[in-house]
Amino acid sequence: MTAPPVQRTLTTTDYLRMAEEAIIAPDERVELIDGEIVPISPQSNRHNEPIPRLIVLLSRQSSGLEDSISCQATLVLDEVNAFEPELVVFRAESAVDYPTAESALLVVEVGRSTLSQDLKIKLSACASAGIPEYGVFDVRGKNIRVPRDPEREACTYKPASRFSGDQAVSSLVDPTIKITPSQLIRL
Repeated sequence: MTAPPVQRTLTTTDYLRMAEEAIIAPDERVELIDGEIVPISPQSNRHNEPIPRLIVLLSRQSSGLEDSISCQATLVLDEVNAFEPELVVFRAESAVDYPTAESALLVVEVGRSTLSQDLKIKLSACASAGIPEYGVFDVRGKNIRVPRDPEREACTYKPASRFSGDQAVSSLVDPTIKITPSQLIRL
């Protein structure tokens, strides 16, 4: 009689080592969610389109912020979660290999096919990690949702504001930054 395979929960250390050793290929699109390696959907042009626009808007409207923006890089949240968000604004003085929950000020996801996961699983993990602000740009709905003020124990944020069209959203990172959903989409 053969014993059933044992499923092992991976740590972020395991996951990052697997990437460094090319066990996870550099072009393999995966994230570590609750200790499990999960594939990420391929990104369409519609999904990718807002990202460079968002970076330009953030960089132009804030002094010095461009040094602390990480685009589509690994964000280590805790021992069993490492995501690949579209954008992380983090404290520039934190010299680490990867942005962490402790250094992250704002995490931005662009959701199309992954919107449900972005608004449930990832939102919960970011709130639990204490990230002050979590923005989700809904490509199909053409709106931005901005949950703020994490309630860590409840793994959630206070109710999110939703902005559409020319409604401007400002960030806690720099309140002088004003971005509208219409600036991020092709009209």
